[in-house]
Formats: sequence, structure tokens, C-alpha cells
Amino acid sequence: DLEEDASCDICGLCSFKSLYDDSWNIIGHTDASLCRLSGADGHVEWTTQLGVNGDHPDDLAISPDGEMIYFNLAGIHALSAIQPESGHTVIIPGNFHSLDIHPSNGEIWLTSVPDFVSSSEVLRYRPSGALITTYQSGIGSNGVWWP
Repeated sequence: DLEEDASCDICGLCSFKSLYDDSWNIIGHTDASLCRLSGADGHVEWTTQLGVNGDHPDDLAISPDGEMIYFNLAGIHALSAIQPESGHTVIIPGNFHSLDIHPSNGEIWLTSVPDFVSSSEVLRYRPSGALITTYQSGIGSNGVWWP
């Protein structure tokens, strides 16, 4: 996943790479990481490891002010774009299918898909991780978009 922040810098989620032996058996994984590239010249401003070896984070979103980075790894994690060395914390525990941030108010919108034959749920949270409300949605909901 790639996302551009308010200063036109680019954040990239490198979720993992599987490592194989000569017989194509998986023998390991690379570490997942998040990096920020300068939009001006493309140099790497910082990189931080996410989780432990074998973790596979997905979905990447940035707050409208560019100060917080969110990703999905057995819950929604928040990381300061200003001080990434301070680490990331789980602000919303659970398993989610998608992660989107409202572009004007920074609310966190998630989808929860129990299976692909039942209704999904859309969950709306404050940037702090406090639940605002939930909505029922169609089968396999995979994101939220705003006009």
C-alpha cells in the first residue's frame, strides 16, 4: 500500500515477502515495515519494523493532517508520522477487512466481513479509537469512499 500525506511525502507499507527453498516450500518471511519517502526527491526519511517476523499487516491510511499513520495488523494500529521511533499502538482491537480515513474529519471507518454469504458491518470510530456507530452493509464490503 502507498499513501501520500499532507506534505506530499509518501508512506509505503511493505507487508512481507515469503522466502522459498529450491522446492518452492516456504521457509520464512521478511520483516514487515513502514517507510516514508520524501515527495521532493524520493529519499527514505525513515523506516520502522511492524510487528514480528511473519506478521502480515495490510491497509494503510494517513490522517488528514498527515500526523498519524494507521494500519491493520490484528487490530488497527496508530503510529506518529512525526515521531515514528515512539512505536505503534493498537487503538482498535479486532479483525477488519478494510481501513479508510475520512478525508476531512479523520474518522476511522472499518469494514468487518464475517464470511462472504452474510451481511458485513461498517464501523465508524473517532481518531482516538472510540466507537461512534456501526452500520449493516452488503456481503463482502471492502471499503468506504466519499465523494
